[in-house]
Amino acid sequence: MILWVILGRFEDDFGVILGRFEDDFGVILDIFEDDFEGIFAQFSLTLTPPDLHKALVSLATATLESIVEERFGSRCARIFRLLLRKKHLEQKQVEDFAMIPAKEAKDMLYRMLSENLVTLQEIPKTPDHAPSRTFYLYTVNVMAAARMLLHRCYKSVANLMERRQHEMRENKRLLEKSQRVEAILASMQATGAEAAQLHEVEEMITGPERQQLENLKRNVNKIDASENQVDETIFVLESFIESTMKRP
Repeated sequence: MILWVILGRFEDDFGVILGRFEDDFGVILDIFEDDFEGIFAQFSLTLTPPDLHKALVSLATATLESIVEERFGSRCARIFRLLLRKKHLEQKQVEDFAMIPAKEAKDMLYRMLSENLVTLQEIPKTPDHAPSRTFYLYTVNVMAAARMLLHRCYKSVANLMERRQHEMRENKRLLEKSQRVEAILASMQATGAEAAQLHEVEEMITGPERQQLENLKRNVNKIDASENQVDETIFVLESFIESTMKRP
């Protein structure tokens, strides 16, 4: 009995609270409708538009770092990131900051230099450009490196496409035979053929041929996956280059 009294009072109080909320919410809506433009203008002032170019720079540099690490290893990637952060460094500074032995650091810098991933800038102390009186600073020209890698990505895609076509040409007869068998099986299944009949048709593809088809499928899937990865890299680099070219 007491429970019903408590519930009844709760329902009454809840109804009062809900009624007050509806009244207050109605007032808020009226204010919002009357001054929508002013409220929206104030709200928009608090929002900072995203810096798309900055995001593309981050994506492009991360892509370059990943490629350097994959191609030359983690120590080269450490030097590359160091140059990105410090902008210009002498070889001795690279050794000290990266904490890599002199011979190893020199070898890594030259390897990246030969691949055009880093550049060497000469700053002479005197007009005669004497080597003993010249600073040699390593740096990363992100734009130049991105262009170079983009060109290589185009070549990689072309090579992958050629590889896929080669695989298909080499297995053309087997693929055609497999397609004929699949068509026969589909037709027989549609007419309600018995399992023994279907099995007999399936046996038209021998064990070695099935293994060859599996190998072909696996190779083509690898090629497709590699092409997708390269396409993503191309998209990032193209977007970065286009955004950089458009900046004043």
